[in-house]
Amino acid sequence: MCASPHVRTVIRTRPVTFLPVDLFCVDDEKDTIEVRSPSREEALSFRFDKVLHDVTQETVYKECVPSILQGAVDGLNGSVMAYGQTGAGKTYTMFGSSHSYASRGIIPRFISDLFALLEKQTELEASVFVSFCEIDSELLFDLLADSGLEGQTGTELQIQEDAKGGLTVRGLTVRQCSNLEDALNSYFWGANLRSVSSHGINPCSSRSHCIFTVYVHCKNNDGGGEGVKSSKIHFVDLAGCERPKKTQGDGPLLKGTAFINKSLSFLEMVVVALGEKGRDHIPYRSSRLTHLLKDTLGGNSNTCLIANIWPEKEHLEETVSTLRFSQRMMRVYSCVANKAVVNLTIDPLALSKRLEKDVARLRQELQITNSLMGRHTLSYDASSPEELEKMRKMATQFLNGEQEAIQFTSVRQVEELLQMMRSVFQEMAATIRREAAEAVSAAVSSPDSDVTGAQGANEPAGASKAKGTPATPKAGKDQNKANQQGSSQGSPQQGPKPVQKVGYEDPSVGGISLGTDPDQSEIAVADRQNGSRRAASPQSNGESVRGSGTAVPGSTRCWDRREAYSQFRETEGKELSKIIRNLSQQQAQQKQQLKAISKV
Repeated sequence: MCASPHVRTVIRTRPVTFLPVDLFCVDDEKDTIEVRSPSREEALSFRFDKVLHDVTQETVYKECVPSILQGAVDGLNGSVMAYGQTGAGKTYTMFGSSHSYASRGIIPRFISDLFALLEKQTELEASVFVSFCEIDSELLFDLLADSGLEGQTGTELQIQEDAKGGLTVRGLTVRQCSNLEDALNSYFWGANLRSVSSHGINPCSSRSHCIFTVYVHCKNNDGGGEGVKSSKIHFVDLAGCERPKKTQGDGPLLKGTAFINKSLSFLEMVVVALGEKGRDHIPYRSSRLTHLLKDTLGGNSNTCLIANIWPEKEHLEETVSTLRFSQRMMRVYSCVANKAVVNLTIDPLALSKRLEKDVARLRQELQITNSLMGRHTLSYDASSPEELEKMRKMATQFLNGEQEAIQFTSVRQVEELLQMMRSVFQEMAATIRREAAEAVSAAVSSPDSDVTGAQGANEPAGASKAKGTPATPKAGKDQNKANQQGSSQGSPQQGPKPVQKVGYEDPSVGGISLGTDPDQSEIAVADRQNGSRRAASPQSNGESVRGSGTAVPGSTRCWDRREAYSQFRETEGKELSKIIRNLSQQQAQQKQQLKAISKV
């Protein structure tokens, strides 16, 4: 029997001595029920998934539970709800009677069949847990708590909801059952602690909503998968709706009846809201019952509703109310189209074991392939310190041009050698930068640096040899004559010489310079022109020209970063690019060879 996309609704009639056919027409072949009311001219007709009239407990179980039982092993959540008026047979359907073995209810039959099914499926490793709680006067209590026979004197439980919408009951006892006996003992223990009382209609009436839950976790023990299928099956025995006039209750009994009818009214409100199209908010939190049944009503669950009716004249109104509620449940899931989804989680330990087996199998296949290709000394383990030092020497020699080619035997060796080359290259670059910085520091701190020489060479012949000593007028005149003779011998249109950008136009001058920046060449030319005019002017004959700052070609060394990068790219950088390109090509060839080997 396949799972229904909506709540599967089954009607079960309570056996009666005489069925009033003028009021009720039950057709269990067409699964319809007609109710005729003296106050109405037309009969009310209802159709359900199945109508069970005057049947045994075994028939009800086979009609409602087998698909849910199989789903529990397959990782599908399920729920079985018993709904109806008080005295209609809800508790008898779910729990059964202790008078005979054949009158067992749905819950004990499900527990027995579950363990029998798990024993047959030897490839599964299963764990079963159970919990038992009840809602009495809007208070949630644990029926399996270790509190003796005190029952409801225990602590009230609270419902919690996680970020994904899953519900948990904080403090609820969940017992692990290793066998059928443990599960049945937990079931009977909680059933004996239920809240019951006697009134005018039912001498043993349930005064609370009772929920018995079975949790099943299954995984393959043959290594076929690392997934764990989890499911939970709710068995809900709802308290019957009552009319105080018929029950003839008073005091605590009347107060309990009010709480029961109130929670059932909220349940019907939730069912109506679920049936409305486009409804965004569903009032699950209106009561403890609707909040706890959120997964059953609108969540991930394969749900079956068993509506119990009492087809007698004095219970006509309650029967019609139960039938209408059952039809609303069918419409809800026809509109929502809720489908059960397998609850599958990954077991980390099983996944780790499977991956270890895969790695061992691949290593064995690789060894066989290497043996067939004659590569007996090939190793795929991590390189030893001696091997890493050898690779470092090979990388250094290759970068220095001392070795033309490198032979590779595996992809791992290619990757390690590339990492080693990058490390060696970074060390070389750091060494070059450190030596350059030391050269700059030495040039700045040395008193005989090229800057001082440049300034001394730029001074006229009559300049003072000592700093701060003025030149004699005669020396100034002689220098002026020498300048005039030099200018008359040269080209008459020849102006001041431009600054030679040593390091660009004169590569023969090496080193790092503190001279003129190439981007400021125009400023340097202007300064030189001004300095020449001051040197030729009579007013400057008696002044020192030491501070002119004009650089003489060949006396300063200028180095520009962009030009240096351009020269590096044309020389050493080109070789490095070729080396990296060759290594990448060799790595690609090695990968292609390994792929071809694996295909063979």
